[in-house]
Amino acid sequence: MKTMFRIFLLVVFLIGSTSAVLNARTSEDLSNDRDLHNDNKRKKRGGRDDDSNAANSNSTENSNSNGNSRRSSGSITIEQARNVAVKAVPGEILKEEFENERGRSVYEFYIRKSSGDVYEVYIDAGSAKVIKVELDD
Repeated sequence: MKTMFRIFLLVVFLIGSTSAVLNARTSEDLSNDRDLHNDNKRKKRGGRDDDSNAANSNSTENSNSNGNSRRSSGSITIEQARNVAVKAVPGEILKEEFENERGRSVYEFYIRKSSGDVYEVYIDAGSAKVIKVELDD
């Protein structure tokens, strides 16, 4: 009977230890997933840590070590893309994003015209051409 009890305690100990190890690993994985998710959200917003694009649209550039504000996937700067977008739809830039759409690097701007209508303007990050302009719902 003592032997059965010792085996039982050993099994309980092993299960508990395994569970603790798995829980520790799961917590680490969740932390890494959360960091990855936050990084992806930041990239979708144009690399910023907040959503204050409407307050100051000129503060959203991303600079690399050379002082350039080029995106790694695009060949034009965000300033150049802004200029192209505002020429296409004159108004106030409310929000700007950098994303990949169908394998293409694109700057997306939300611009409010003086009439109050908000337009989405898509600029190709490689060629600086206007891809699409559409009225935002």
